[in-house]
Amino acid sequence: MTDLEEHIRRTLLDERRALPAWPDPVSRVRTGMTRRRLRHAGVIAAVTVAVLVVTIPVAVRRTAPQPPVGPSPTPTPTAVAWLDQQAAPDQLGHPRLPDPRPTARPCTADDLSPTATVADEGAASGTRFYTLQLTNVSDTTCTLEGSADLIATNTTTGRRGTLETRREELGFGDQQEFPATVAPREVAMLSVRTGSGCDGGLNMITYRNVVLVLPFHRYELTGLVLETSCLVGLSNWFRFVEFLSTPPRFGDLRAEIEAPATVRAGGILDYVVTLRSIGSPVVLDPCPGYSQMLFKSGGNYALNCAVTVIPPEGVRFAIRLAVADYTPLGPQVLMWDLLDDDGTRVSATSTVEVTSSESG
Repeated sequence: MTDLEEHIRRTLLDERRALPAWPDPVSRVRTGMTRRRLRHAGVIAAVTVAVLVVTIPVAVRRTAPQPPVGPSPTPTPTAVAWLDQQAAPDQLGHPRLPDPRPTARPCTADDLSPTATVADEGAASGTRFYTLQLTNVSDTTCTLEGSADLIATNTTTGRRGTLETRREELGFGDQQEFPATVAPREVAMLSVRTGSGCDGGLNMITYRNVVLVLPFHRYELTGLVLETSCLVGLSNWFRFVEFLSTPPRFGDLRAEIEAPATVRAGGILDYVVTLRSIGSPVVLDPCPGYSQMLFKSGGNYALNCAVTVIPPEGVRFAIRLAVADYTPLGPQVLMWDLLDDDGTRVSATSTVEVTSSESG
């Protein structure tokens, strides 16, 4: 048994068996959530970063352009030298949030919609997320604070009562503003989490006929069925805060990669990224960061802004990437992204053939 446990421990800690990821997953998640909100007005995606880290890189590899492997230009002294420096947090292109809203008078039953909306936000690693939403239907701003209770029927025992819950901060990270101070037509939200990871998932309980209980009103959550082996997680009431609309600094920039045709696993990949402006010259002030990735190798780095103006004819930047020795042999997609303040990115891809570290 000891040998088996040790083998399992080594396997779980071996990063070579981990799923591929990419630099700066948080900003990519934010971008995806924004797109979903545009498609589904008032419905917010609350899938965890972990799931997106698993799924999005796969989609990128399936849909990204795949240039044929072949000879290409190699770095020359005409390129701005590579800077071996990690990107600072303020170089990662995180959008800004507005100042917190001051609290207002407490919300009452008359201020809020007579029914609550249930949004199923999806599942991740045995955990399912919901948001319960109440709209301010009054003509003035009010504040809904604290949390709530849930009453439901255990379908196994037939017992009905108040669920034992666990207070958690669930949902949308720094885009949650507590308490929920909502203007007219805005939505107050409460996150709910169920999970199958407790007791080995053997003692799943199904709850039906769920009712949301506030001190001044009860809301029947029609159609909501909670299946869990863990305590149900509940957040406090919050308001979802949109990022401030910031014009992209680098909207006129385009990127191209010049990479060698091959690189050895465990070796160093030196390549060149050319930035060009399709409009007026673009000033790199403040200096941005960039991300690079080939299989599981990469990270967020500071661009060398020794040249601060990008003209239409372009500027060439030398870039360096240490390739992990466990990178699969064969064609691999090299991805490079310049990170902008509003969460967008100037992107380029190329394909590099990874060869054996033992090849001559």
